[in-house]
Amino acid sequence: MLNILKKCKNYNNLIGRNEIKSELIKLAQTMDDRFIVFVGSQGTDKEAWADALASNLLCENPREDGACLECRACKYLENGTHPDYLEINPEKESKNIAIQTIRDRVHAEINILPQLNNVKLWRIDANALQEGAQNALLKVLEEPPSYAYFILTIDDRTKLLPTLRSRAREIKIPAMSRVDLNTLLDQHDVSDPNQRSLAINFSSGLPELALQLAEDEGLQEERKNVFKWFVEFLRAREVDVLTTSYDFWDKSKSSMDTNILFLQSFLRDMVLLHAKPEIEKDNLLNQDMLNYLQRLNQEYKFSVENLSNALRTLNEVSKRSKANVNFEISICGMLLKMRNALNLNK
Repeated sequence: MLNILKKCKNYNNLIGRNEIKSELIKLAQTMDDRFIVFVGSQGTDKEAWADALASNLLCENPREDGACLECRACKYLENGTHPDYLEINPEKESKNIAIQTIRDRVHAEINILPQLNNVKLWRIDANALQEGAQNALLKVLEEPPSYAYFILTIDDRTKLLPTLRSRAREIKIPAMSRVDLNTLLDQHDVSDPNQRSLAINFSSGLPELALQLAEDEGLQEERKNVFKWFVEFLRAREVDVLTTSYDFWDKSKSSMDTNILFLQSFLRDMVLLHAKPEIEKDNLLNQDMLNYLQRLNQEYKFSVENLSNALRTLNEVSKRSKANVNFEISICGMLLKMRNALNLNK
């Protein structure tokens, strides 16, 4: 997938976002910041950026593009045997990093001098740091030795204590642009135009999701099934909404989030087609369904308000699903509200 297993990287391994590369190169050259936090939504490649900086800092012969990938330090890092690199992740049977782990892996190691060069580096998954573990880490960060560097990755910066955030150099890793996603798909030999379109249009710029979408042929079929359901839902009698229409969602419960995403994309494209019937095909998420979506708009004479209200309903359901609201109540409410929003009860 994203070459996640390759721990030693330089910036040539990373796609686009050149301003971040420049920032990291300068940071590694000056070595002024010793507590760095990479922040990015789940599914971004922030871990790869963190690995590239770690490689750069530990490398014995760094180049303009980061680690040389050839020196003794780079080889040790790649093989997982670098004596001055300590990676801290959640314990196997837990989602969290224990306070004792911070004491054992940081407090007990902090005063042991580096063996290879003048850098000792801790790489920590901060998503797993609860308040107690963060406070334990904070004690070390108050007066760290000059050779100690800490690189953390986290999805949401607000999950870090303010006292930690105030000490950190924060590097924000944004989602990939469409150009960058195309480059990513080229690198992974994704040539099928439908797979590429699905990956680029539905990944929200998240590289891991883009590759998953491109490589999972079943998702193409699932999108078609959702569209078929949508057409049948529009034609269904009101009395069938909570039975026949509901059955599809009940049987595909595990794919609920993905199916809602597909349904949102149909409505979004229909809004665009309504506002601008001659819109260029490239502006649509479902380019291969252009004619079908146009026919639905014409057949049911949806207004932009109808479609926008239906979209809002789906957005609400998506939020509720993340809050663990009862599935049956959530879907039944969605179906009834969508019928009302699309004015299908007339």
